Amino acid sequence: MLPEALCVANCSEEEQASYKISAIKSYDFQDLRLILGLPDRFIDHGDAPKLLASCGLDGAGIAASILQRFGAEFLGQGPRPAKVG
Repeated sequence: MLPEALCVANCSEEEQASYKISAIKSYDFQDLRLILGLPDRFIDHGDAPKLLASCGLDGAGIAASILQRFGAEFLGQGPRPAKVG
């Protein structure tokens, strides 16, 4: 296990934030695109929150699209490093 992974599990919030920032800076963001938008069809008039939900553009739909595209492990919801010590 890398020392950085141990830090995320055992370090202060400030040290964790510093590690996360350095990890973000070193990541290749070429494949981190997710395009969301309205479908190319007529959408009835009505209550905006219901219409957005029907197109998958409410909070739950956007979260589902992100999880589907990038996966839970990438978003920090997958396996966690074990605490040492």
